[in-house]
Amino acid sequence: MSRKAANDTTGRPVDTPPTPRRRPARTPKNVDSRPVMFANPSSSERSPKMTDARLLVFVLALSSLSGCDAYIEKTKYDALQQKLVDEETDHKALQQKLVDEETDYKALQQKLVDSQETLRKAQEHKYQIFHHGLRTWRLDTVVGGSCIMLTTPEDWKESDTMRQSCACEDAQKDGANPSYETLRASRCLQ
Repeated sequence: MSRKAANDTTGRPVDTPPTPRRRPARTPKNVDSRPVMFANPSSSERSPKMTDARLLVFVLALSSLSGCDAYIEKTKYDALQQKLVDEETDHKALQQKLVDEETDYKALQQKLVDSQETLRKAQEHKYQIFHHGLRTWRLDTVVGGSCIMLTTPEDWKESDTMRQSCACEDAQKDGANPSYETLRASRCLQ
């Protein structure tokens, strides 16, 4: 027979070798031939070796998380606690000092404002002193008022001189309303 005839009977070309037949795979006798399941097997189907291995891994992981030096000696613990208490006390003391300094700062600010107001008022009244006869007068060059600063003791005994005194004028200036006792003490009401 020719090659062509051999090709015709088998339906394959003659030059190709025949494919070998596959043999079924052998399985050992102790291996389960059931299909592999990916779900967790029930507790009755788990092998004791697998459970022990999982338990061992869990215990090792837990012990590695706890650390080896988690224990602190009591003396070190007490020292750290005392240091914490001391730092808290220092913090409270610093807070109180800050509050005190803030209060002092506000008081100094108010004192500065008062001083500036006094200075402004002092600058409102520029005084000039002049002598006329037996009297020494104080003239306010800004407002234009005048009062008697000095005179003889006999002149002070006159009620008109007392009403023109600088003590009376100072008690009544700048819109202040002095009390009756103040005016009488400075002898402005004679």
